[in-house]
Amino acid sequence: MSMNRSSRQPIEPLTVGNVVSTGLRLYRSHLKPYFSVAVFATLWIVLPFLLFIPLIFLFVTQTLGLSALWLIIPLWLLIFLYCLSQYLTNSALISRLGFGELIDKPETANTGRSQLNRRNWSFLFQGIVVSILLFAFYIICGIISFIIAGILGIALTFVNPVFGTIVSVVISVFIILLGMSWFYSRLWLAEVVLAVEEGSQVIPSIGRSWELTQTSAFRIQGVFLVTFLVTLPIVLVTGYLPQIPLISMEQGSAAYWTLYIISLVLSFAGGAVTMPFWQAIKAVVYYDVRSRREGLGLQLRDWQSP
Repeated sequence: MSMNRSSRQPIEPLTVGNVVSTGLRLYRSHLKPYFSVAVFATLWIVLPFLLFIPLIFLFVTQTLGLSALWLIIPLWLLIFLYCLSQYLTNSALISRLGFGELIDKPETANTGRSQLNRRNWSFLFQGIVVSILLFAFYIICGIISFIIAGILGIALTFVNPVFGTIVSVVISVFIILLGMSWFYSRLWLAEVVLAVEEGSQVIPSIGRSWELTQTSAFRIQGVFLVTFLVTLPIVLVTGYLPQIPLISMEQGSAAYWTLYIISLVLSFAGGAVTMPFWQAIKAVVYYDVRSRREGLGLQLRDWQSP
């Protein structure tokens, strides 16, 4: 499967459809280990909220005073950050496992986890840095969209005030969504770089993602859209439909809280189902951009569904 680097021909990029279908086959053929890792990650992120419930109960029943609560909250925040780091680490682990399958160098979840657990705080720090960058770019997009939509809206107001307002709002939302999705697509592979490439560091891995996606940003946006549409039914059934009955129920009643807890459980379950698919897609995209830019010289494996 390997090729001489000097004789290697340029590799055509995978189409959006091929990326999604390959990610789906990768997920289906490794459903049990990927889903197990996703459940493990979900339990980590649920844990700090489960710990927060008795704190609220003790405070409401005045068993725990305000001064004691302020002492406990910093400890809870530390636990939350640790659990979040474990969640991000296990999420990246799925992409690492997927990439290993793509290059025909598979490893078990335990082996991969032992490699990544030493860097769990790095994944947390990277997530914080990426979030800050996204927020900063959101402000930039907001300013640009405000200026462009404002000028166009004022011009159209002389024709029709209502039409001008609608157009300015639509253009503003479009600019923000397009700009943010483009910027996020350039940073999307940072966690895979950190999980896969030996010796990678937090900030350089973000730069590495920016470099790898230099000519693929709009194609990755297409992958976002198609993957979102594929997972949308699961998100609707587990995340939104269970909350509809809550609208007509009395807040604070036993039935309300019972249904609310059920909806939360379903939402987390839906997240555990869709996470491996997204991470498998991310592994395929990472494989694709590295193949085209650096020539891995490997062919995608063809998995047969069990």
